[in-house]
Amino acid sequence: AFPGSDNPIPPFWPVAFRDTATQQDIELAKELLAESGYNDDNPLKLQLYVADIHAGALEMVQAYQEMAFEAGVEIELITVPKARYWDTSWLKNPFGISAWGIRPPSQALSIAYSSDASWPETHWFRPDYDALLEAAAATVDGTARANLYKDAQRMLNDEGGLINLLFTRPVDAIRAECQGYAPPIPFYQRDFTTIECVR
Repeated sequence: AFPGSDNPIPPFWPVAFRDTATQQDIELAKELLAESGYNDDNPLKLQLYVADIHAGALEMVQAYQEMAFEAGVEIELITVPKARYWDTSWLKNPFGISAWGIRPPSQALSIAYSSDASWPETHWFRPDYDALLEAAAATVDGTARANLYKDAQRMLNDEGGLINLLFTRPVDAIRAECQGYAPPIPFYQRDFTTIECVR
C-alpha cells in the first residue's frame, strides 16, 4: 500500500500537490487539540462507524484508533454488519469509512467532495473549491489544469474532512509469452497497444 496523505490523488502522481506523504507529528497534534480546548482531562471523543467493507478494513481502523489515541483523541469504533453498512451508516453518520478505486483527478476530486457530489462523504461544501474544479475542466493547457487541480487538493487537504490513510497497490499480470507492458503511473492510464504475444 501507499500512504494516502489525506488526498484522493496519490502523492507520486505528477498532478499531486505534494510528492511526499505527511509525516505523523504527535506533539503538533496535541498542540492543535489544546488550542481547541482538548487535553488529558477533556479528550476529544469521536465515534467512527465501521464495517468489514474490504479485506483489512477493520485492522486499518484499529491501527488508526491507536495512532489517534497517542495524540489524545479517543475513537470509539461502532461496528456495523457489512450487509447493512452502506444503507444504514455510510453518509448518515458524521464519521465513517469507505473505499474508492483510483480515478483521474477530475473524478477523484469531485466524486465525493464537490457540492453537487452524489456521495458527499465529508459533507464539505465549498463554492470556491467547486470553482477550481470547473476552471480545471475548462482549461486546455495541461500545466495550467494541473495547477488548478493542485490548488483544489491543497484546499481539500487543509480544510476538508477527508482522512485518506492509503492507496492499495494495483496488480497487473500478463502471460509469460507476452511482453511490452509496463504498469503505468497514473494507474488508470493503462496502454495495452504495446503488448505483443508470441504463441
